[in-house]
Amino acid sequence: GPHALACAYKLPDRVISGALVSGLAPPDRPKPYQGYSGALKLIMFLGRNFPKLVYVFRRMTAKSINKPSGNIGDKFIKSLPKVDQKPFENIEIKEMFVADIKEGYKQGGDGPARDDIIINFSWKFEIKNIKTRFDIWQGDKDKNVPLNQGQYQADLLSNTHFHLMKDKGHMLLLDEWKNILAELIN
Repeated sequence: GPHALACAYKLPDRVISGALVSGLAPPDRPKPYQGYSGALKLIMFLGRNFPKLVYVFRRMTAKSINKPSGNIGDKFIKSLPKVDQKPFENIEIKEMFVADIKEGYKQGGDGPARDDIIINFSWKFEIKNIKTRFDIWQGDKDKNVPLNQGQYQADLLSNTHFHLMKDKGHMLLLDEWKNILAELIN
């Protein structure tokens, strides 16, 4: 989300369309923690107010993920809302996702920590100034990026189509990727 928006803002002649799938809204919006709960709310709060603690948390996460005996896949999937567990019934998707998580933490937790921190500070551009067409895909049951964030972006972007996906969560991309790509190239 933020990366695609930044490219569209800086390169409007080259980025002709984009898709935001469960994409984070700018952190300087009203009520930035609305809709979050538990650990996600804590990470967002720490990222903005106590960044050094995010490094501690992500380094601990990296140690857990990088243990040879750790079965991070099952633990992670069980921690997800029921609606987000469904795509992982497909073993290929599950294996791909676990490999992706392990790769993200392969060099430790500092990279993910920096992401958590960066997304919580001003992006230094206003998304309302982006003219590029964006399709926003948002699950109505998303607990990682709450619905209000997709709606906020749709309200600010002047050239957008908002796709509210019923009974979908944060992992909607795993089920809807073909539709998202088809819409993107049309």
